[in-house]
Amino acid sequence: MTSANSDAKDNVNAEENDSEGPSKARLRQTNKNKRKAAAEEARKEKAKKAKQEAEKTKKQKEWEKLLDSIEKKKDELRDCEANINELDDDLRETMVHRSKAIGKDRFLNKYYWFEHNGMPFGGVPNSSTAEYGYANGRLWVQGPDVHEFGPNLEESAITQDRQRFGFDIPQRKQKEEGDTHLTTSAEWGYYDDPDEIDALLAWLDERGLREKALRKELLVFRDRIAEYMDILKKHLSETDKEEEEEEDADNSTTRISTRNKTYVDKDATKDRCLLWTNSIMREEYDHNHSEEYEPPKKGKAKPVKAAKGKGRR
Repeated sequence: MTSANSDAKDNVNAEENDSEGPSKARLRQTNKNKRKAAAEEARKEKAKKAKQEAEKTKKQKEWEKLLDSIEKKKDELRDCEANINELDDDLRETMVHRSKAIGKDRFLNKYYWFEHNGMPFGGVPNSSTAEYGYANGRLWVQGPDVHEFGPNLEESAITQDRQRFGFDIPQRKQKEEGDTHLTTSAEWGYYDDPDEIDALLAWLDERGLREKALRKELLVFRDRIAEYMDILKKHLSETDKEEEEEEDADNSTTRISTRNKTYVDKDATKDRCLLWTNSIMREEYDHNHSEEYEPPKKGKAKPVKAAKGKGRR
């Protein structure tokens, strides 16, 4: 009885072992597949990161190469701009048309910066005033030409402006320009202070074609104009101080050396710029532009003997 029970129990255990064997094998195979899949996934992820890093490095190199190319182009552009500025200065200094206006405002006043026409900014190096360090130092304004401004003074235009705006052009000109406004092209004024240039730039309206072009030109040369205005003011203050010292010395009968000093006739004018004369042309041609010039008379032309021609064959 005991032997039979033992055999039955062994058979049951054997059957259980046989049933567990395939399950464990399948489990081991599943784990192996999972590990293999995980390793493959890790390998793909690593390859993907390596590829992204390679692409990033490649893009970084391309970006650095592009930046280097941009810097080279900027250097080339700066060189070209420097050459353009140099050529512009050469062209400006050799310009024959010496009274070219830089623009007009809404009232048809013309603006001139004479350093812009046919001379270096600091003046001609071999001129009598080269030591001053400036050429003119002012922005000049010429009044409107009667042929240009005349239509605004006609009765029909004045009536139309008053009906449309409540004022006419002469009234607006008087209001905006004040007591120093210019009425004809024979009248001139000037700016000699950088703050006045800035006020003029603020007054100009870019919506108008004339004032937009004038403002653009003034902005290009604003720093240059201001620089030489300051040099002019410094020179005039030093000159006035020297003249006051000279007057005091004359009053006290004390002699002061006036070597290298330009004589100024105070009774003639207070504006030294109006005393300027073209000494270079006078030295070279014995006359100025405003003076009448008579060319030297030429001698009688000698008769030219006719050359003997060869006979035809």
